[in-house]
Amino acid sequence: MPLPLVRRPLVCQRKGCEFPNGGRCARSAEFDDPEAQCIELVREEAEVPEDPSAPVGATKPARELGPFEWSGVHLRRDDARRLPNPLTVAVLGHRDAGKTTLLASFFLALAARTDPDFPWRFAGSRTLFTFLTLADLAAKWRGYASSTTIVPHTPKGIAAQFVHLALRTPRATDPRVVDLVISDVSGEDIAEYALNPTPDLEPTMEFVRNADAFVFLVDCVRLMRAKPESTEVIGSAYDSLLSNMLQMVSNVLHKPREQRAVPVVAVWTKFDVVAQDVPPPDEPSLDKTRWGKLGKKALRTLAGLHRLRDAGVPVSLFPVSAFPAAIEHARPFNVCLPFEEILRSREATVAQRIDPPIPMDLQHPFFAMRRGDLP
Repeated sequence: MPLPLVRRPLVCQRKGCEFPNGGRCARSAEFDDPEAQCIELVREEAEVPEDPSAPVGATKPARELGPFEWSGVHLRRDDARRLPNPLTVAVLGHRDAGKTTLLASFFLALAARTDPDFPWRFAGSRTLFTFLTLADLAAKWRGYASSTTIVPHTPKGIAAQFVHLALRTPRATDPRVVDLVISDVSGEDIAEYALNPTPDLEPTMEFVRNADAFVFLVDCVRLMRAKPESTEVIGSAYDSLLSNMLQMVSNVLHKPREQRAVPVVAVWTKFDVVAQDVPPPDEPSLDKTRWGKLGKKALRTLAGLHRLRDAGVPVSLFPVSAFPAAIEHARPFNVCLPFEEILRSREATVAQRIDPPIPMDLQHPFFAMRRGDLP
């Protein structure tokens, strides 16, 4: 007779969470269904009983991860540093600007190869659990009529965390792989630090000082909105906040560091909402007159980008729409372009590693995901 299915016990990565033990979720204000929505909630490995009469749910004892293993959830700072010469991308933006949503859409585009113009190929991820969880939540989203939240917000006060993607170079015969390490940090913490860089936020924001590139998100809807919902920052106040964030980037880039260009790629997020009123120019542009009503609303933001460019920083600006509608109804727009711009600007200089052959008998699923030619 078939063995019973094992329901593995839950474990939450967040300190103080009581949900796995039948208590309250530490992030209950954010989730209607924590077990389905929270990416920090995982299940321990479980042994399948050899004897059907044996108790179901016996778990393997917890063990420390070795130097070349990972959990599949977020990388922490020390985990990211173990990678040989990663390309670290700081994603900056206010809460609800679409940082995590952009990452989810980018992963889906890579996995499904929906953007034929993006030449880099998915070679694996050390945070595959996080990406797959985000992708699953995005796939269940039924459009803005059902909810404005596609994937969960990154909570405030979490230490700097990162997602990882290994990408093969565009040349089919090139065995090299670039490790892309992308920040996933709360927009509230980023905004607070831009306005008042207090010492208690220094550990969370350390990734900004060590970034090899920046993706700077500007929420079109927030800029264009005439009336705020609750206490949110909109219009000219939002434009001023973005200007402060760009000044933070400028302060970092003008400190003594290695002689290398650090690109800043700015993106208008949720562009599909304003596209009828703001036809995008044919090519990337920082000219406010090329962006119509949006340019008039983002005067300080565009001025900050101009200052960076005038100081020798490579700057570009693109419209992006990560999820114009539910996945089956509309294709994302330009989600790969910011990362393509970063990779193109660094392709000649980034230290790339050779992806070693992986023995066929190695069963770890994350190693197996690194090679597309395995059965």
